[in-house]
Amino acid sequence: MYNLLVVDDEPLILESLCQMLQKNRKDQFYIFKAQNAQEALELLKERHIDVMMTDICMPGMDGIKLRDLVHKQWPDCQNIFLTGQADFMYAKEAVTTETLFYILKTEGDGAILNAIDEAFKRLDKLYDRKAEMLRLRRNLQESIPVWKREVVKDILHAEYGQQEEMQELSERIQILHPSFCLEKPFMILEADMKKISDVMEKDAVSILLEETIPQNFQKLSAFLDRDSFVLFLQREENSVHLVREFMDIALNLCDKTGYQKPDIYIYGQPVTVANSSEAYQCILYRKLETEGGEEICICEPEEKKEKWQKDSTSMQKIIDREKMDDYLVHMEKEAYDTFLDRCFFSVENKETFYQICTYMEAASALMKAICLYVPDISGMDGNTWKKLANYQYHTDFKEAWYYLKRISSAYFSERENARMSLKESMVQKVNQYVEGHLAQDVSLVSIGDSLGLSPAYVSKLYRETAGVSLNKYIVGKRISFAKKLLADENLKMQSIAEQTGLRSASYFTHYFKKYTGYTPQEYRKDCLGHGDKNTKSVF
Repeated sequence: MYNLLVVDDEPLILESLCQMLQKNRKDQFYIFKAQNAQEALELLKERHIDVMMTDICMPGMDGIKLRDLVHKQWPDCQNIFLTGQADFMYAKEAVTTETLFYILKTEGDGAILNAIDEAFKRLDKLYDRKAEMLRLRRNLQESIPVWKREVVKDILHAEYGQQEEMQELSERIQILHPSFCLEKPFMILEADMKKISDVMEKDAVSILLEETIPQNFQKLSAFLDRDSFVLFLQREENSVHLVREFMDIALNLCDKTGYQKPDIYIYGQPVTVANSSEAYQCILYRKLETEGGEEICICEPEEKKEKWQKDSTSMQKIIDREKMDDYLVHMEKEAYDTFLDRCFFSVENKETFYQICTYMEAASALMKAICLYVPDISGMDGNTWKKLANYQYHTDFKEAWYYLKRISSAYFSERENARMSLKESMVQKVNQYVEGHLAQDVSLVSIGDSLGLSPAYVSKLYRETAGVSLNKYIVGKRISFAKKLLADENLKMQSIAEQTGLRSASYFTHYFKKYTGYTPQEYRKDCLGHGDKNTKSVF
């Protein structure tokens, strides 16, 4: 959606143009209007203008001077001149590269709409180019860290028994780091930063750790969560003890720069993708065992092996807490249900330990979402909470899982009810705004501004919730208010036009007849003489 400003000093022409554009191009433009150049410049203080269609000959500042001022502030603005027959040659001389079209007022709506469509196409191409440049820049700053994180997580937590899965992972790594070879051994290092509270300091420490490793190492790194920074290191001769020495230097640098030192865990030998998950489980176990007591810890492969035997299916793969939280937060019920079913079938025939872990993780995510978004959910008493939070209250895994799904369905229903209540409340606010501002230029843009919402969202929300378009509601209120004012024979047409936001008596007459089938004068005569008249109504 783009912003279109129409400028014309003749009220009836201005209103007719805006109505025609609103009817034919409402899905492409937000329509603004001004009766003179000064009014247009005032609007420009608050709005950016993508297309300006202006008369040339106007009192005070003419359209050419207005175009030049607008171009200084909004150089991408597409300009269209409207001109009368008498000043046609004047318009031709005024047209430059800054002006897209000049149109005779006698040419009709078709010529205007063609010009508007051309402006729309040019804006789309212009902003597509700008968006592409922004995407390229953003890819470097945002997308690559996200991709790296997903790749590192997949290497540590996923199983790659199929050739096509390994191929897909290799291709992703080639995009991120062409020199890192997935088929060759590499070393795993994790920096535990839970002692560092500041997010920016965590980023700075991660950069310091990585830059301390010499350039002859290939590196792939990412934060798995806010505290766990994982670094894969690879070269022709992988030496764990050499990496330890580099980490010792890095921690000394942390001291010198005033950073809090992280705890470093290094797996005791090079690994491949096939055993990287097992190696990482060893690191995690060692973290639990030491609780951060050592600054640099080498995690030996055989150490306490009986306590962390690797299962054929990684629990991290089964329970992706991040996805679960996202589905609950963003009200994606279908995706959440599918995810739960997949979790259930993944552990249905596994040991009880894995079933309990999966249930408790899912129940924890659900309880967190309920507390955050629907703490007063109906039907959730103390016993319900206890049963949801304690696996032992269920007869078996299947019964526990069905209970979890029943509570999650109640959660989504409650969220949907709350969302509908919010929508109805927003519709009431829109109605109140319209009723309180009938004398002004009530538009989707002004209503959206008052609520802090985009015009497109306001229009969509209103139609979905109220069952009628917002424009139809505004027209209905204006006509109703106008009828009330017309009952007072002392009020002049110009006064009624201003009180209903229609600016001029001539445009008010045109507007009233369009939606009722008769003129304001006819209505007033009939209303005062014989009571209300049967009307042609669009409502």
